[in-house]
Parts: sequence; C-alpha cells; structure tokens
Amino acid sequence: MNGKYNNPGDRRGGGNRNFGGDRNKGGGDRQISPEEFVKGAQDHFGKHYADLLDMEHSADLDGLDKQLKAFVKLHYKDVTSSQLRNIFGKIKPIEKKEVNKLKMQRPKLAYVIARQNKKQGALALMYWFDDLIGRVKGEKDVEGFKTLLEAVVAYHKYFETLNPKQR
Repeated sequence: MNGKYNNPGDRRGGGNRNFGGDRNKGGGDRQISPEEFVKGAQDHFGKHYADLLDMEHSADLDGLDKQLKAFVKLHYKDVTSSQLRNIFGKIKPIEKKEVNKLKMQRPKLAYVIARQNKKQGALALMYWFDDLIGRVKGEKDVEGFKTLLEAVVAYHKYFETLNPKQR
C-alpha cells in the first residue's frame, strides 16, 4: 500500500508525504520500522496527536475527527472488519481502572502485527494502537483509548461499506 500522510508543516490536510513505502520507485519492499509508522501518525495528526486519548476535551474536536477519518481512510483496506472487531472486543470490556489490563493487550497486538505479511495499512494501524496503549497512564486514558478505537471501527466500517470492491 502506498499511503499518503499530511505534510508535517501543513496541519490543514492535503499534504502528500509518502509513508507506506513506494514499490514503484525502485525501492523494493523496504520494511518500515514501528518508529516510522508512529512518526507518520504523529505527523498526520500534528498538534492533535496529544488529544487522541482525550478526544472529548479536545479544543478542536472537529479538526481531530477530520484527521481521524482521513487516517482510517488511508489504512482501512489492509485490515479486515473481523480483525478490528477482535481487537475492540478484547478492549471494550476493560474497566477504566484496569490500566495494566489494557497494556496487556499489547502482546496480542504484536501477534496481529506478525500475521499481517507486510500489509502496510494494517501494520500502520496496529503499531499506532500499540503506541497509544503505551501512552495510557490512568483511568481517563483507558476510556479515551476505548472511545478512539470505537471511532476507528466506525470509520473503518463506513469506508468498507462505501468501497466494498476495493478490499
């Protein structure tokens, strides 16, 4: 997949930063490191990255939502609904006070990542989820991550329904 991210200098969107590796420019199938995936997500969300675990208190919820929708649109094709539902199904019942229980989902994400066979969009989403879980510090962040994941699942379903033959 050849994903495009917003230019870090342009927080309004529409940037054209190649992030998923370009197989057509002689670069082959270069493996992208988890750090590069996370950096790409941070560049995409810009100043909103810090708000992802506390969306309801974001000063610019509309802007954050627009960026989230664009991010999912870039990566939804490589992830199946059942993969996302499987992840969401494990995380949804976690109580807000169970920070460590949420963090214990990281090995399960590693398993999902290992099964992706270089599907760049799936890797990007899974590494991004892993980074965000790593940033969870307390009850508010647990609830924030669950809210974010629910939004990702909803937008994934939206794009999958709009473009059923692109899978």
